[in-house]
Amino acid sequence: MKLQHLFFLGLSSLTLFACGEDAICDCIRASDKLTVKYEQLRHKAPKVADEKEVKELIREKKAKCREFEKMSGPEMLERKATCN
Repeated sequence: MKLQHLFFLGLSSLTLFACGEDAICDCIRASDKLTVKYEQLRHKAPKVADEKEVKELIREKKAKCREFEKMSGPEMLERKATCN
């Protein structure tokens, strides 16, 4: 499971640096929501509603982070620091 978290953190990081702060922060928030959901599911068996929620969170994250996918990790972490 730790590998999945690192993957999503890395993917989140890659997506944060190509446009304005608001878009980056939206991407980070979407990534964080997905990470939290995965963490919750780590401790219980997923139900159908959980699976639907995860799919929706993935769609939301992909839509909000699309323009940041090629951003480097260090740059993304720097931009992430500007979000509240």
